[in-house]
Amino acid sequence: MVRKSSTGKRDQLHITPKLVYCCNMISKEKNASESRLVWPAAVFIAALVVRLIVLLEFLANDPSFYLPQLDSDWYHLWALRIAGGELLPTTVFIGAPLYATVLGLFYAVSGGSLLFAKIISIIIASFSCVLLYKIAERIFGQSIARIAGIMLALYGTVLFYDTQILPPVLTVFLILCAIHLLLKFEERKQLIYLCLSGLAFGLSLITEPMTAAAIPFILLWLLRYAKIRKGVSYRVTRGGLFIVILLMPVILTSYHNYQVAKQVIPVSNDCGLKFYLGNNPVADGLARRMPEIPAENQMPWHDLVFVTDSIAKFETGEQLSPGEISSYWKSKAVSWISSDVGGFFALTAKKSYYFLAGYESSDGTGIYDYRSYSMLLSALAFDFGMKIPFGLIMPLAIVGVIVTRKRWKELLPLHAMIWPFAAIAIFFTVNASVRLPVVPFVIMLAAAAVHTIWSLSKARKLKTIAVPCLVGIVLLIILNLNLFSLGKTNPFQYHFSRAIGLESSADTEGAIAEYREALKYYPSDARCHTRLGHLFFSIGKIDEAETHFISALQSDPYSPSANSSLGKVYLRKGNPEIARIYINDAFVKGRELPEVLVTWAELMEGIGEADSAEMFYKQALDKSTSISFHANLLGNYYVKTDQIDSAYKYFGIAVRNNEDYVTARVNLANVKLALGDTTAAVNDYTSILETNPDLIQVCFNLAAVHFMQRRPHEARRYVERCLTINPTYQPALQLLQMLDGK
Repeated sequence: MVRKSSTGKRDQLHITPKLVYCCNMISKEKNASESRLVWPAAVFIAALVVRLIVLLEFLANDPSFYLPQLDSDWYHLWALRIAGGELLPTTVFIGAPLYATVLGLFYAVSGGSLLFAKIISIIIASFSCVLLYKIAERIFGQSIARIAGIMLALYGTVLFYDTQILPPVLTVFLILCAIHLLLKFEERKQLIYLCLSGLAFGLSLITEPMTAAAIPFILLWLLRYAKIRKGVSYRVTRGGLFIVILLMPVILTSYHNYQVAKQVIPVSNDCGLKFYLGNNPVADGLARRMPEIPAENQMPWHDLVFVTDSIAKFETGEQLSPGEISSYWKSKAVSWISSDVGGFFALTAKKSYYFLAGYESSDGTGIYDYRSYSMLLSALAFDFGMKIPFGLIMPLAIVGVIVTRKRWKELLPLHAMIWPFAAIAIFFTVNASVRLPVVPFVIMLAAAAVHTIWSLSKARKLKTIAVPCLVGIVLLIILNLNLFSLGKTNPFQYHFSRAIGLESSADTEGAIAEYREALKYYPSDARCHTRLGHLFFSIGKIDEAETHFISALQSDPYSPSANSSLGKVYLRKGNPEIARIYINDAFVKGRELPEVLVTWAELMEGIGEADSAEMFYKQALDKSTSISFHANLLGNYYVKTDQIDSAYKYFGIAVRNNEDYVTARVNLANVKLALGDTTAAVNDYTSILETNPDLIQVCFNLAAVHFMQRRPHEARRYVERCLTINPTYQPALQLLQMLDGK
């Protein structure tokens, strides 16, 4: 096996002394000038096509495609604030900020389009495949580069995350950029490549801070093993320059945090909480679990930070600063470790296995559940005993470590991105998205193993590959077992996401059924109870709504949403004094939350304070990141107060901000009808039915309009359509009687 060196000569790939001769015999590369562009282009196109297919399948089949969940929702809302002009938060960063900033730029360009952001994400991911090809070509040669590039292009788990609103797509791109530029510096000795590599590493730190684990080993490679000038001063100055540039992004985030909190917090203040979530009496190494919050109470990261901040302040009885809160959770983790050393080592051993094992454990979004939305993803990521892809790639990568062990100094940048990262990750929680940044480098080692074993087997050097193959087979078995209860699926998030999608498309009955299905898996989930309560409230089942809101409050006593929702229930029941108690409690816990302001507005409506109600509705809209939702609420308020022109304005705002928000589209059409613009209303109703054919209210509205305009045949057609959807729908039955002259 051979590779091109910086001088243009061919160098042997010394895998082991026994393999040198065979590798030279069977690894003939094509002329570099012929394939310099062809193969990278082929890898890019293959990666882009498969990602685009999966994205389009999700678009067609996933009802929650436009409704990000959990951490995706947090990044989505953060990015919307950035796109709206709030470039920096008024608090310290909660989570690494670069991904939200880049996503905010996409939203600013596209008007907040999730589809646009996801398309750009898959383009970035496709370039990552090209970068992997170039790195593998530089280190191993073209044959292994081709295998590695195609592997990443078709890697099922990466495909899934590349279509989500989550940071791994940017993290992977940045670290591949950093390594590629570092190797360019080694080849060409030009400082610009070193500086750009340092910058890429620095940006990766404010996207995924755990990449810091690789930095000492990258620096060691620069100082000792890189093929650059040998002078100590030369290497030290280059290493120093690399570190200085690398730290610049971190210094910027630290400066912001110091400005708002007067404390030195390098990237974000959630490190202590993350450490505690991975090390506490109920931690399982996979999910975010802590004794203070029920295991089934899943929530976005921002909400979890908000709740745990409140818990820390309550348990200490003090108003803690962000840095003190992080230290509080870190100290609780250390306290548990010191009190249960055996439990800590057992948990760490489990997490080590989880990191290496083939099963793709979800962090809320079920990868295997989402296979039902994409035939292509189903073919590229599955668990039928063999866990494809990681259950195959990781054993091969370890074989790759064995067959390339003589080159460990040259391959140190690759190893630095895998093993130190893994060593840090297992002190937190381990899941598919956490280990995603190591996947490209694991793939390179796996590709080296595949190429070497294939080449040697063709050359009949079977004794040479016997031990590596035996190790690979043993690992293939072990890493595809579901040890330590690994592999237990929980479809909660799948049903919860479907419910939200159905709710958004006005399928109330379908949404209720999916929420109830989700509660079978997590019976005490506060978010699920709250949303289910809102649905029952919207259809007039107040007692059932009250039951679910109480369950939500019992599960999450710190929830402003549950308090404000109960306030709405008691307003509807005619108990404004009891309602005020819950609403006041909600206001204390979340006075800046739009939903709390909306509940205040409804309270003011209930006691006849129209001006105050309007003010609170407008404040909720001003503070909202869900502009369409709150603009629609304000429009509804104006309808109730007979301010039709104002209602038209705000329903229009809701639709312009989210053209897929069916409720606002229907309301806007209704207002157009009330204002006498019948043609526009009919066009809107017809357009809505094209994408939402089972909306019975829209069918009936069209039937009524045609009836009033003396178009009995058209009216009858829509009445019959209504009765096909619901044969007992009374308004349609009554209109049918009128059409029949009864």
